[in-house]
Amino acid sequence: MKYLLMSVAMLLVAGCKPDSGKNREEVCETDMTRAGQEIKNDFVANIADSIRLYFTYPLPDGTEYGYTFLEFGAIGCAPCKKMEKEMETIRKDFEGKVNVRFINLSKKWNKDWADYFEIQTIPTQVILDSQGKEIYRHVGYIPADELKKVFK
Repeated sequence: MKYLLMSVAMLLVAGCKPDSGKNREEVCETDMTRAGQEIKNDFVANIADSIRLYFTYPLPDGTEYGYTFLEFGAIGCAPCKKMEKEMETIRKDFEGKVNVRFINLSKKWNKDWADYFEIQTIPTQVILDSQGKEIYRHVGYIPADELKKVFK
């Protein structure tokens, strides 16, 4: 069991990276933007462990970000759709510094993420520092220029 969990954990870390060569359908799905992925956590014991695994830097493969930007939303939600452009702006302007992730709450496997972060309304933005600690939260649409202030 321990070996299985470690194997799955490594697959999740490696499998959700662009061009990882892993079967992405097993571990993650494409999000609203082409460059990112959403997180599917059905193999991880709890969200706190997932945060340590995915968002505490550097990762075992050496990947290091200063922040993680979690966008909680749903495909088809108008304000969430409007956030796509803002997410892409942050992704481009802070490439290599901010890990931008969309968590689609219309997917049942992401319910634990919503519960853990106490998401009541979408879209909600949560920013984590390099140690996986929440440092910022906003509910509703927010322009990228406002978000950029958090990352400076």
